[in-house]
Amino acid sequence: MSICTLAQSLLILPFLILNNLNKMIKISAYFIVITAVTLTLTACSENQTTTSEGPISASGIWTGTLESGTGQLESVHAIFYSESENGNHEGIIYSDNGFAISGTFSSVVYSSANQNNEMVSINTVYQTNGYQFSGHSDGSIIGFELMVNHQQSINGRFDSAQNDGRLSLRYQAISNREITEADINGSWVELATGASVTVEPIDDALEFSSDSLFDCQLTGNIAFTEPEYNVFPVDMALNDCSIEGIFQGFAFVSDRVTEGDNLELTFLLISNEQVLKLNWVRQ
Repeated sequence: MSICTLAQSLLILPFLILNNLNKMIKISAYFIVITAVTLTLTACSENQTTTSEGPISASGIWTGTLESGTGQLESVHAIFYSESENGNHEGIIYSDNGFAISGTFSSVVYSSANQNNEMVSINTVYQTNGYQFSGHSDGSIIGFELMVNHQQSINGRFDSAQNDGRLSLRYQAISNREITEADINGSWVELATGASVTVEPIDDALEFSSDSLFDCQLTGNIAFTEPEYNVFPVDMALNDCSIEGIFQGFAFVSDRVTEGDNLELTFLLISNEQVLKLNWVRQ
């Protein structure tokens, strides 16, 4: 029990004692007791800590399931990222089957009592490499209403002209891994193609390039500015090949198998027409 709680509980004792005093003494004693009550409650009130209200971050790496109202179940990965304090996040929800849902998610409600934050999608769009989830095709608009439990879970529903359903995600501890520029700079090999990629710091970004990824000319950059999370915005261009395009998304660093072995750099990227997941391993 806190000192303030104990003091407030004991304040009733003088009132019990006052019942045995004469009238004049009671008047004076009541005044003293009421003054003591006021001062005690005021002091305790001033010492209580109040939680300021504002949006909490959903930034990080998440995994879970996307389930349609018709029962189609997909295992998904998700990355949410925010640079601002207004609670808006850019996000990608990705399936290994080759589709992604991406766009802006806006935080609209905050509860300081249970650390939950409601997040709704503003302009999330379904994109695919030919795979259809629950009747969705390229350009389908999907709306989300999600409840975020900070660094714990994201749960909620989605709705579209094609179908509705639920999204359930769990936070991944790798999101909090401290990453330095040295972890990303240097030479990498893209697992699917064996292409060599070089990353080097130029100005305020980490720029990368390759002339052999999918037989494309690859250029791009990874934003690295005092990262709070192991999530990095990426801009990438593929030119002079069949899948050329401008891609945007995110990357994160992990270990190939266990902590301390070879590093792996994973990308979730989208363009107007394609979805890409890339895995680079330290060379």
